[in-house]
Amino acid sequence: MCHEVGLNFWLVGGVLYDLRDKNDRMMLGFQAVQAEWMADSIRDNVLRGIVGAAEAGRPHGKVTYGYRRIYDQRTRALLRQEPDTEIRTAVAADGTVTQYSRAQVVRDNFRKVSEGTPLTAIEAELNRLGPRLRGRTLAAQHPTRQV
Repeated sequence: MCHEVGLNFWLVGGVLYDLRDKNDRMMLGFQAVQAEWMADSIRDNVLRGIVGAAEAGRPHGKVTYGYRRIYDQRTRALLRQEPDTEIRTAVAADGTVTQYSRAQVVRDNFRKVSEGTPLTAIEAELNRLGPRLRGRTLAAQHPTRQV
C-alpha cells in the first residue's frame, strides 16, 4: 500500500528503510511480526500474573487511592476493600496544616468535578493545601520545586 501511494521511505528506530528495496521491505516485515509477537508475549505474561493472583485470592495491582485493603491477620487473605477514612495531617510549603482522609479527598474531588470545577483548579487547591496522592506534603516531595 505504501508503494501504491508513493511512500518510498520508512524511518524505524533511527534507521531509514527504502520500501523500493526488497531487502528493506523484508526487514520491516520481520520487525512488524517480531513486535506483534512481543506484544502478545507481554499480554500473556500479564494475564498469567492476574489469573495467578485471582486464584490465590490476591487483588491485582495497587490499591486505588481513597481505599484501603483489609487482610486476615492469620491467613493474610484479602477480606475486603473499604474507604480509607484514616485522618492524616499534611503541612503545605507555607506552613498551613490540613487534616484529611484519602476517602474524603476523593469524595470532595468527585463533587467538585460534578459541579463543573476545572481540573486545574482542583489540582491547584490540592497543591495549596499540601495533601498529595500518597498523602505526603508538597514540601516533603519537592522541597525546592513548586508544582
